[in-house]
Amino acid sequence: KDVSWRQTELESASVALTVAMEEEYKLNQEFELVNKAYLGNVESIVASLWSLSDELIFKYADGFVNEQGDMSQMVGYPAWWLEAVGFRDGPPPPPTKPKCCQPPKNPNPAESFHQGASGLLRGRDSNDNTFF
Repeated sequence: KDVSWRQTELESASVALTVAMEEEYKLNQEFELVNKAYLGNVESIVASLWSLSDELIFKYADGFVNEQGDMSQMVGYPAWWLEAVGFRDGPPPPPTKPKCCQPPKNPNPAESFHQGASGLLRGRDSNDNTFF
């Protein structure tokens, strides 16, 4: 709705400008005036669309609808959608093994991390070479 409204607004203004510039050019044959008007329109459209992205991020932040005078409106999901996705049953259990690959087994990942970190804290790499 927000995007469609902005699109309609920008397209309507562009169509009106095109009609006006066609008439202007027929009367005065001033290409530079027409060109300047079209370039100004392009700049206006780009600025409006950059602004729209910020407006949408603010308006729909954190799952709420934020509008001037009515902030943090709860949105939620339609009942039909919650029913279709099995919301009452909760999320499925996590997978017991990765689907994409077989990562290497590390019997004690915390120990490996701390060994590597202590070498860095001493200013040495894994081969015990000083690096600073």
